[in-house]
Amino acid sequence: MRGSKSSSEMNNIVAHFLNIPVVDLFSKKFPYQPFIFPEEKIDKITSEISGVQLPNIILGKQAEFLFELLLKNSKTIELLAANIQINAKKQTIGELDYLIKNKLSNQIIHIELACKFYLFDESSSTTFEEKWIGPNRKDTLFDKVVKFKKKQFPLLFNPFATPSLEAAKINTEKIFQQYYLTSSFYVPKRFDVQKLPTAYQQCIVGTWVYFEDLIFEDDCKYAMPSKREWLLPSSKIVEWFNPYEIKAKISEEIKNKRAPQVYKKQGAQISKFFVVWWNTQ
Repeated sequence: MRGSKSSSEMNNIVAHFLNIPVVDLFSKKFPYQPFIFPEEKIDKITSEISGVQLPNIILGKQAEFLFELLLKNSKTIELLAANIQINAKKQTIGELDYLIKNKLSNQIIHIELACKFYLFDESSSTTFEEKWIGPNRKDTLFDKVVKFKKKQFPLLFNPFATPSLEAAKINTEKIFQQYYLTSSFYVPKRFDVQKLPTAYQQCIVGTWVYFEDLIFEDDCKYAMPSKREWLLPSSKIVEWFNPYEIKAKISEEIKNKRAPQVYKKQGAQISKFFVVWWNTQ
């Protein structure tokens, strides 16, 4: 019974990860499409996952673990190689995330993976992609797009990658390149989401607010999950606080210039938002 419960919990975690939106960035400036799992239903992938637990590792590594677990348990995908380090003169110059084969189409696909949480700041920078910023303003969607386009995808065709690709029997002339960017996007409170392109609207999962503008409701409970818990279903969050308690915890984070993600539970309804410190710098 214990193993069955553990398997069920892991299935829920994997299914939740698979349901995180992936933004479609395809355009003339970015000629790469998002990878989509061939299965029509989540349970076709998750039903046979058993005896596996999510390791207590940093968020990016969790995303890699879950994505690779999905690839390995897919009935229509063969995982050819993962995390292929490319070396030049005994120095690592980069890594190819995943090489897979779609069993239905026989296509070989090179996939680059990223897990991002971005907040939309209309006052930030000039380009649309630069307005999507990390919670602590350390990176932007623009940065990620440039890295995909200028560094990660071209690595496949770097001469130093040839030995690794030949060892895996990969012909780069017949390979497709796609990305899997889990995209949890947040907009300011009272922001009109309809102003955004449809591809971005579909990735909105919450809002963000300045600490000074934060309003607490007495009939609600609040949680402040650690970053390592951001990929978990909200049902996995067990530590909830009253408004007074959560305000003190958020205040401490803001003093240290860290933008926490907060969950608000009102009855059975749970919503997510970030509290930011930018106007206090």
